[in-house]
Amino acid sequence: MKTPLILLAGLPHATIRRARFLVAALGLATAAQAQNVGINTTTPDRPLTVQGTGTNSELLSLRNTAGAPRFHVNLLNNGLNLAETGSANASLFIQPGGKVGLGTSTPRGSLDVANGDTYLVANPNNGTSQNLYLPGHIFLAPYNGTSGTAYLQARVPNMTSTTSIGLTLRTTNAGIMTDAVQIASNGNVALANNLRVATTLNVTGDATLANNATVGNNLRVSKNLRVVGDATVSNNLDVAGSVGVGFITVNNTASVRGNTHGEWRITCPAGTQVLSGGGGHRDYNRAQRDIVLNYSGPDPASPTTGWMLRFTNTSGSNRAVMIYCNCARIR
Repeated sequence: MKTPLILLAGLPHATIRRARFLVAALGLATAAQAQNVGINTTTPDRPLTVQGTGTNSELLSLRNTAGAPRFHVNLLNNGLNLAETGSANASLFIQPGGKVGLGTSTPRGSLDVANGDTYLVANPNNGTSQNLYLPGHIFLAPYNGTSGTAYLQARVPNMTSTTSIGLTLRTTNAGIMTDAVQIASNGNVALANNLRVATTLNVTGDATLANNATVGNNLRVSKNLRVVGDATVSNNLDVAGSVGVGFITVNNTASVRGNTHGEWRITCPAGTQVLSGGGGHRDYNRAQRDIVLNYSGPDPASPTTGWMLRFTNTSGSNRAVMIYCNCARIR
């Protein structure tokens, strides 16, 4: 059987017998297999094997140059626990199975950061084009308490009067990346495509919808609303300012013979419906009293898309008459 030879710092080479005596006196065990050394064990299975002591299987204490304990290592709950001595456990904790906890000895996932802020960049005040790849879902808890508001912020720790940061949410469709939602630094929001809201949409300020919008419940806008495409609101539409939904005015002018009466119609462009309309003498002069309107309202034949005038020219001369209607993309 091969007997290991232990060299101890500060001591000269010793005989096998004296070396064994010194090893035993220091609590070190030697084994014949592969020159393994054990601390607090006589059956080391690695080049250095340490067997813990006490309730938490204490292994190692780290002290500063003044001899004050700063950190220690143990096997708390059968995990590897790096603790700040006299302060808290689990500065770094590795659970059986590989889960890692920072500030917790019961990590809930592969990495569990229990306390404080987390930094993944050297200087958080200056972006460095660093990427973070995460599979699955991202869950945001309330900032404080069990309910309330969770925040997704475009910001840096040390903001100044010149700091302006927007936020863009990108999607990938058929291999093409799209800036689906763009939030400017002033809070304005731009959508690359259609807007669909399952319940209520509240907009503080102006709202411009460049494509189609579907709102399952109420739409409330504190200022102005402009819709270029189609908008469907299942319940109430509350707008404190003006509403522009593809608004357009259509008009036409013709000459009417004297001492005649008749009907005149005008139709909204395809895809729009009539909001209002009117008509009468085209010019602001004495001849305007010669045109008498008998009816000005929706065209009975197409009341949702057309406007009609019934009029009489009471003079013996031709008069210029104008008809118009206001149309919008509404249903």
